[in-house]
Amino acid sequence: MVVLAFIASKGLAQNVMEGKHIKYPYYASKERTDQIKNNYKKVQKGMNPQQVKLLLGKPDESTALYEPKIWNTKQIGYTHWFIIQRKCENGSVKEKDEKLVGIRYDLQWKVTVVDHWGFDEGKDK
Repeated sequence: MVVLAFIASKGLAQNVMEGKHIKYPYYASKERTDQIKNNYKKVQKGMNPQQVKLLLGKPDESTALYEPKIWNTKQIGYTHWFIIQRKCENGSVKEKDEKLVGIRYDLQWKVTVVDHWGFDEGKDK
């Protein structure tokens, strides 16, 4: 049973990482922007990626999440990124000028944290 869960979670991560390739500067369409901004607060702890996808659509990027240690770090989950704006792929925070939502999952693919950067909900719609 544990082996099947591992294989399923590994397959899910690979499918997401093989998704679209972003060209910079990147600006999501108005429909995509509205979908992300209007629905990210509906994502609850414990949800799985399929439930999140119904609210936010397919993530733009997926990355492994590691514990905050310098030496011998261990993977503790995954992060799905839903990008509204990113002006360049690399650079400082100011150069990237990102607007995005990050959804963190544990190793069992359950939401642990929902966060956003670069925009206020009341403004910038």
